[in-house]
Amino acid sequence: MFFKRRFAPFFLSCFTLLAALGSTAQTVTHTVTGRIVDSLSGKGIEYATIAVTDDSSRVVTAAAADAAGRFTLTVKRDGTFLLTAQSLGYTPVTRNITLPADKTKIDAGVFRLVQGVAIDEVTVAVQKPLIKSDADKITYSVEADPEATTSTLADILRKVPQISVDAENNVRLNGQTNFKVLVNGKNSPMFSNNLSDVISSMPAGTIKDIQVITNPSTKYEAEGAAGIINIITTKKTTNGFSGSVGAGISSFNSYSGNAFISAQIGKLNFSARYMAGRHGTPETTNRIETDYFLPDPGRSLVAGNGEGYRFMQNLGIEASYEIDTLNLLTLSVSGFDGKHRNNSFSDTRYWDGNGDIIRQYTNDNRSKNGFSSISASLDYQHTFRKPEHTLTISYLLNTNPNRTDYTNDIEGIVDYQTYQESSRDRASLNEHTVQVDYYNPITEKHQIETGVKYIVRLNDNNSDILRMYDEATGWQPYDDGNNNLDYTQHIFGLYGGYLFKLKKFSAKAGFRLEGTINDGMAKTSDGPLKFDNRQFDVIPYVNLSYAIKPSQSLRVSYTQRLQRPDIRQLNPYVNESDPMNIRYGNPNLEAVISHSFSANYSIFNTSWNLFLGVNGSFSNNTISEIKEVLDEGVTATTYENIGRRQMYGINGSYSYRLQTRLNVFVNANLNYSVIESKSRDLSNEGFNWGGFLGIGVGLWKDANFRANAGMFSMPVSLQGRNSSFYFTGVSLIQKLFKKKLDVTLSMQEPFNKFRKFDNRTEDSSIRQYSEFRMQSRRISFGVNYRFGKLNTRVKKTSRGIKNDDRIDTGSQQEQAASSSGGM
Repeated sequence: MFFKRRFAPFFLSCFTLLAALGSTAQTVTHTVTGRIVDSLSGKGIEYATIAVTDDSSRVVTAAAADAAGRFTLTVKRDGTFLLTAQSLGYTPVTRNITLPADKTKIDAGVFRLVQGVAIDEVTVAVQKPLIKSDADKITYSVEADPEATTSTLADILRKVPQISVDAENNVRLNGQTNFKVLVNGKNSPMFSNNLSDVISSMPAGTIKDIQVITNPSTKYEAEGAAGIINIITTKKTTNGFSGSVGAGISSFNSYSGNAFISAQIGKLNFSARYMAGRHGTPETTNRIETDYFLPDPGRSLVAGNGEGYRFMQNLGIEASYEIDTLNLLTLSVSGFDGKHRNNSFSDTRYWDGNGDIIRQYTNDNRSKNGFSSISASLDYQHTFRKPEHTLTISYLLNTNPNRTDYTNDIEGIVDYQTYQESSRDRASLNEHTVQVDYYNPITEKHQIETGVKYIVRLNDNNSDILRMYDEATGWQPYDDGNNNLDYTQHIFGLYGGYLFKLKKFSAKAGFRLEGTINDGMAKTSDGPLKFDNRQFDVIPYVNLSYAIKPSQSLRVSYTQRLQRPDIRQLNPYVNESDPMNIRYGNPNLEAVISHSFSANYSIFNTSWNLFLGVNGSFSNNTISEIKEVLDEGVTATTYENIGRRQMYGINGSYSYRLQTRLNVFVNANLNYSVIESKSRDLSNEGFNWGGFLGIGVGLWKDANFRANAGMFSMPVSLQGRNSSFYFTGVSLIQKLFKKKLDVTLSMQEPFNKFRKFDNRTEDSSIRQYSEFRMQSRRISFGVNYRFGKLNTRVKKTSRGIKNDDRIDTGSQQEQAASSSGGM
């Protein structure tokens, strides 16, 4: 009733307005039929593509033939057009067709396609398949998705096989969070550190492809147990310029804007994108209940609330200069800047085993977090006389400064001291990478690749903490809370790979040698505390694939993946800023080696796609976060290589589209995990899953209605289990002014005003339940305008730096809860 009373009139009014804007005069509708067959056998070519283009090479309409090769097209205007039939493995056939005003039904006849692809270059505008399966990756063509121009990157990622995105835009790959995100094959601090924010703000229209690499070959860094998501940005330009601009607002006091432009001037090609936005965070509440069994029984309760906002902006520029036909320079520069502000309040209470309160205090927190990144890469590619025979030399610079300021007003109520605490923290990362890649397709059957790589990362962190117990003493340094750190990491890599092709069969194998040197210095009040860590690993890789048909393939693969401990896990400094909850790292951690297997089947064409996969992984030294209770109820958190983890999963996706009239997609995964630690006598097992369903329906002319729903559960951990949740959303999109202007009205969570997450942790010494609740319903309105014409592409080197080895600790949801919860 609330929805009907508050929002139904609003949607009805907007719906009527868009209908009026979208209405046009009736035109003659022509129905074109025909058949596409094999030139030798005369049999229909199943699901071949047929497209109608006008005299400016624009696609008027396109469709896929049925299983017998028959097709039906609808064209809503008169004139002379080109009708092009094509299918994978065949040479396209194009013929003229005239649609007069006095004839509504046209038989285009039979198109006889010859097997094999003609040597001469053929340029045909067709409806591309959404999904393509290669020997070592799945590629989702964003530019072929008709909904891309009115969607965010998060919307599109929900459609990609093996990827799941929940309502808070937390991303998982095959149900796991320890994956890497690359942009054009290169590490991007913007995506690594702020993935949820970026994908919810970035327009999908600036993306060309999304590649999913669950068993990366040896040319990729070995880090990231679940694999790699590689985002390929749009490279199209024209002799002149083209681009788009957009803006949006939502009911959470949020707004955003974006712009994209590309151009070509002679041999120089470049593109630039900018986006900025403010995202308000409505009030959130959280609650943590803990029962202590050892060493003494007791109970605690932490209840809090918070609210705030975040602002972010990003500028990216890509350019290439073709020195000559054999030598190419490419440059990429991007910058990111953002800030979070949050105010929160929490009340903490402790009881002993008799139920008597023994400690109570409150904390009024005000925090400001700033984060920035600058990334620049320069690539030189030399192509030998043989096509695709290349040598690439690359350099990458990443700098990532971060700043945090907070003030705590602590009020002791029962057996706890009252004081104020202020902190100023400054951290920075400077990363330099040099890489050389060599690729040689010796023959059609044999290909080799090899390369070397060196990375140096210079990390620096300085924090100052002041405390004031009364105005008479004033602010005093609190050295026990400082965490000043210098940390240097060196990574050396060497890889080699070999690919063998025989008709429909291909086999790829390789190795990667990786050495890591970590040197750190924690500066505490007791003096410097030096720690180091050394790793050396040999990573094998095997991939077998078989093309049943040009549109069907089978693939099996095996590799090993690494999860290096990060600085937060290694740093031995004991953080006692909250004396009842201390945290410290373990410098003796080893890299986790995970054995990964996968097998999948895919079939795709221009109208529907099906992907089915199974995967498994296991490791014997998983890094686990361990909580234990010390004297007087103090909870200590650290990390140890004590976990043994097995995970088995199945995943699948299906999509169907009937031109612009109907678009349906389903994406789901199911995983079963077994985690155990014999040294601590802990074990846990269980399922986690994710699923997303989306439907797009064409309404009147150039209007589309979309609805979606998803359900997810959080992964199983050694000491706990997280909850499951679901979400829904609807939107209405109207295209205007010859489809150059998009107007979008949407609502998230029309049926649920709030969303809740919970987590349970339990062993012989502690049992903990935490709950996080936030407002989720919101209304958004956005516009996007495109201008210019795209017909050429910015060239880029075929190979470059791919720093996919860094990994974040903790789930994205845990990070979100900690930043909003006020503890």
